[in-house]
This record gives sequence, C-alpha cells and structure tokens, in this order.
Amino acid sequence: MKIIVARSKQGKLEEVSIAEGELKTKVREVVEEALRLWDMETSDFIVMRDRYTMQVKLPLTKEQYEEYSKYDLRRLSGSEAEVRIPIYVISFNN
Repeated sequence: MKIIVARSKQGKLEEVSIAEGELKTKVREVVEEALRLWDMETSDFIVMRDRYTMQVKLPLTKEQYEEYSKYDLRRLSGSEAEVRIPIYVISFNN
C-alpha cells in the first residue's frame, strides 16, 4: 500500500514523501520519529485519527477491491462506491 507522509511547520508544508508498507507500522514509525523531535517542556504531543471519504467508480479491479475493502467499502449506486481512508495527524511543537 502507498502511504503519503506530509510534514508541515507553522502551516507551511515542509516535506512530502510516499512510502510503501503496512499503514499501522508506518504510522508508528512516524510517531516514533516525531517523538524524538518533540520538546516535552514546551508543548503537547497529540496523535489523532480521522477518515477521508472518497468516491470511486465501479467496477473495481480485483486489486482495488482487495485494498479498498479494508477501509469501509460500500456501494452507493450501480456505478459508484465509497471508501473511508484513514488519516493520522501528529501534532506537536519542537
């Protein structure tokens, strides 16, 4: 699975990378990296999970179905489906 990791500072995008792998593992890696940068004396450290709803056209390929079915895939109509993609936000000041 492709995973987009974006880093911003004071509202400005600083870095974007695309990683391959399992989502839970990558989120933990990014959290561990952020913890090393975090100054616990001056800020909070928060990890939040949200979901982004995306509509996809049907029919799906076998590969698309296998990937999307992990994320609340549901049919909206005969030609469209919906999938809820997880988004994780790691917030802190360093």
